[in-house]
Parts: sequence; C-alpha cells; structure tokens
Amino acid sequence: MRRTAAVLLAVACLSPAACSGVGGEAPRPALTWTDLPSPAPAQQVSACADALAESPHDGAPECAGLSPADYLKALQDVAKREEDALRSAGVSVPPPVP
Repeated sequence: MRRTAAVLLAVACLSPAACSGVGGEAPRPALTWTDLPSPAPAQQVSACADALAESPHDGAPECAGLSPADYLKALQDVAKREEDALRSAGVSVPPPVP
C-alpha cells in the first residue's frame, strides 16, 4: 500500500515536468494591434440584437462573427429594448443592479 502511494506520488510529481519538456517553453510572439479584433459594424451588432430579440434561445447566426465585446453590446441593446417596452406599458422596472 505504501509502495503504491509512493509510486503514484512520484508519477504525479514528474508528469508536469515531463509535459513541459526539457528545453522549456518556446518564446511567444508579441501581440500587435493588428492581431486584436476590430469592432464589428453597427449594422452587424444591430442585426444580432434583432435576432436575439426575436428568438433568444435559437442561437442567432447573425451573432456568429461577433467578438465577445460586440456580442455584449447586442445583449445590452436587447435588454434596453425590453426595459423600454416594459416602461412604455406602465410596468414597474426595478433599478439596475450595480
């Protein structure tokens, strides 16, 4: 039992070292501004928001090419539209959570 535990401990200690390789990590190229995603056009974000408002559970294909920041903008647009619709209907809307 002790021998098995010692062998398992030795294997666990050596496996991260074996995976990383003897020579260490290769240097990573520096990130440049051209590597960063450019913001999507407003029409694409708006089309994504429209699709999400129509069917939020269907996974809108209009949103497929958006970056996470642009997708967040579309979600915020949908939330604002729904809040405005509730307010215009006279429904009490709670203040946003900080």
